[in-house]
Amino acid sequence: MNPVLELVNDEFMLVTNPRESDTVKQIPGARYIKEAGAWRLPKGMGPVSMAGGLFGGRLQWGPQIIEWGKAERARLAELEVLKTAELPFNPEGWAARLYDFQRNGSAWAWKGRRALLTDDMGTGKTVQLSSALKLIALTDPAATWPVLIICPNSMKHKWAEELEKWGPEHGGIVVVGGTPTQKRKQFAADASIWIINWESLFRHSRLAPYGSTTLSEAERTEKELDEIGFKTVIADEIHRACDPNAKQTRAWWNLSHKAVASLAASGTPIRNKPDDLWSIGHGLWPEDFATKSKWVSRYCHSGQNLYGGFEVWGWNAATQGELFSYLDPKMLRRTKAEVLPQLPETVFSTRYVELDPKQRKAYDSMEQEMMSVVDGDPVLAGTPLELRIRLTQLAGGTPVIEDGKVTALTKPSCKVDAMLDILDEAPGEPLVVFSRSRLLIELCGRILEQKKITHTYITGAVPPAERGQNVALFQEGEAQVALCTFGAGAEGITLTRANRMVRLDLSESMIQNKQAPDRINRIGQEAKKVEVIDLVALGTVEEDIRAASGPDGLKEENLEGLLRDRARRLSAQADGKKRGAK
Repeated sequence: MNPVLELVNDEFMLVTNPRESDTVKQIPGARYIKEAGAWRLPKGMGPVSMAGGLFGGRLQWGPQIIEWGKAERARLAELEVLKTAELPFNPEGWAARLYDFQRNGSAWAWKGRRALLTDDMGTGKTVQLSSALKLIALTDPAATWPVLIICPNSMKHKWAEELEKWGPEHGGIVVVGGTPTQKRKQFAADASIWIINWESLFRHSRLAPYGSTTLSEAERTEKELDEIGFKTVIADEIHRACDPNAKQTRAWWNLSHKAVASLAASGTPIRNKPDDLWSIGHGLWPEDFATKSKWVSRYCHSGQNLYGGFEVWGWNAATQGELFSYLDPKMLRRTKAEVLPQLPETVFSTRYVELDPKQRKAYDSMEQEMMSVVDGDPVLAGTPLELRIRLTQLAGGTPVIEDGKVTALTKPSCKVDAMLDILDEAPGEPLVVFSRSRLLIELCGRILEQKKITHTYITGAVPPAERGQNVALFQEGEAQVALCTFGAGAEGITLTRANRMVRLDLSESMIQNKQAPDRINRIGQEAKKVEVIDLVALGTVEEDIRAASGPDGLKEENLEGLLRDRARRLSAQADGKKRGAK
């Protein structure tokens, strides 16, 4: 018998030959219902697409599911149209201040209600989601309030500002933070919108289950955010929810699943490998992303590694079309080159620097013996992770050791010397400097202080509100150099006064490496050229980090496999040539 898929009592039921049970089990979330003699599938376009891909032309469709499919395809087709349609709404009001592509993004997210915005960094995703919230509130206020915004700690007050500019009229905004007593008052406030950072989320929400993980009684218990009962949830920098084991991820799942509208945004939605997408998909569309292991088996190239463990290497090219058939209408991606052609191209260059002899001696000793002695003080690396940390520190500068711990970096430092050379190439011109190491950033600050070069810090040691003030100091010309760590400065801030950036080293995170340059090349950048200079210490672990997380690394290829920027660019070039030929 041929398999038959039908919609019965608002559930997808699949009837197959018992010999094909193993095939059906490949569909995430499929469960055999003995009483019905059929398999129940999650009600979503994803399971339908998978069933079609697994059974091909043999799959027969019942009349009810055909009608459901027509309605769902029409809805998804409308979302695709909104991505590029001319939208005349509100031509003289608030929407007139938006770029055309931002109006499209706002309308698309408004109609989609559960949507993933993956526009390039610097295109105004916060503005688009704030405007989408305004549209939702205008058209369906009963299904809008209250609203929860989840974002990085450094972006909480920025989100409040953007909502005042672009968001709907509201009954008050609460930025959650401070002491437990202050937070209790904030949660009890008479307001419409609450803004909270990712790291605090799980402390104030119950956790959704995942796999065989056992939840404690506290994790199962509803907390302040559950009691508020949010109908709209907006999650910014959603790549922070890539790990399904993380408590903040499962707190977001819990709140997102209960919401009427759930919008998410990130220019880099996967951190390292394709399976990162599953966690985001499960939070937004649990019917399409039901069971991780089966989803990964279907859409990822994976298997056993040399050590006997399971590993995901890349996308499964054979099933990518199936995945994109139900994902693409609900995911929107535009690069800066596509929608903001007036912005300059970012030109990347790499300068290879050599360790000072004192640095080299300490580095080689640490690499070979997992210990080093600097100025008579020993420092050890007890684990491979500690060794990697020590090697990256030694590639940046000379460590100051107290009680066997590295408490600061000092000269000689090939990285600081190279930064000073770059400053000398354009005297007085603003410069943004990034590093993964706060110790190296602080060393740069001390040297700049000695040379009377004005500078400001954007690091984890600076409170979030003060970071915003430091950004303003740089943007207003009160500081020539902005010294940033990837962790604090790679997301959500604007440093467009500079058109040059130095990355003293690269982060292990491909996302941070991609996001940092977009702090200077985004809306507001007026220079004709933006330059990003990477410094790589020869003969060090930095060369390996660049190979993995740099612009040509494997992580970048996995991200390209999802976003397909290169394919769209080539398609646009081909269309241009065809038009020219005509």
